[in-house]
Amino acid sequence: MKLRLLAGALALDFVNTVDPLVGPDAEEFLDRPEALVDWARLAGLDAPLPPTADDLRRALAVRRDLYAVFGAVSAGAEPPADALERVHGGYAEVLARAGLVRSDGGYAWRPAPGDTVLWPVLASAVELLTSGALDRVKECENHDSCGWLFLDTSRSGTRRWCSMSSCGARAKMRRYRARQAASTS
Repeated sequence: MKLRLLAGALALDFVNTVDPLVGPDAEEFLDRPEALVDWARLAGLDAPLPPTADDLRRALAVRRDLYAVFGAVSAGAEPPADALERVHGGYAEVLARAGLVRSDGGYAWRPAPGDTVLWPVLASAVELLTSGALDRVKECENHDSCGWLFLDTSRSGTRRWCSMSSCGARAKMRRYRARQAASTS
């Protein structure tokens, strides 16, 4: 399966680097340190220096905490305090290691070399947590074989699937087959 960016927020796309997020058939996209570079390029980020096994372990720990926080949010629950604190601490750490560099007539943050993936992911998480849009963080309704998180940016706020072309289409097909089976019985 090919990894897709469908969540509408970088932090949620990072969480969705396991497909599906639920069930026994999960495919891990971050299965080796170099996969961080692959994901960064897919997400349009600067590719980090060759990542180490420690960089991957750190990234996977951040992903677990982001899933704990935003999974709870999508269910309308309070995020676990310890996971929320680790997200905050991780953001503070990458910010403390970042530097200000001249950019476009002003200054911009430049993350430390080992933080080039986690910097934008954690910044996205903090932005989402403080944006007032938490009621728009949802889990794909294809609970059995997906569970991806996404930011519902639809006008009505009624988006139900991570992608209409995959999970939405499968759900509609299941309902169609159920109706067909019921009408022939």
